[in-house]
Amino acid sequence: MDPNKRPEDMERITTPELAQAFIDEQGITYPVLMDTTGEMFSGYRILSFPTTFMIDKDGNVFGYATGMLTADTMESIVNQTMTGVRAG
Repeated sequence: MDPNKRPEDMERITTPELAQAFIDEQGITYPVLMDTTGEMFSGYRILSFPTTFMIDKDGNVFGYATGMLTADTMESIVNQTMTGVRAG
């Protein structure tokens, strides 16, 4: 993952094809949703972008974080979700 990507780079991702190209370029292997209809934004009451949801092994929402995340924060929340133990 390129730590030099800027928020304005993300704003240029306006189609599923551009999103897939970014995912491939960054080597992202986790599932990514691009909600083109607004159904998920509405259903999960997402008010800011990006919003990252952590889904546990049983398919339940373990937690979420809004805004850009650092690699350290992402690693921490992934570990918390995988172990089922919240930090702090």
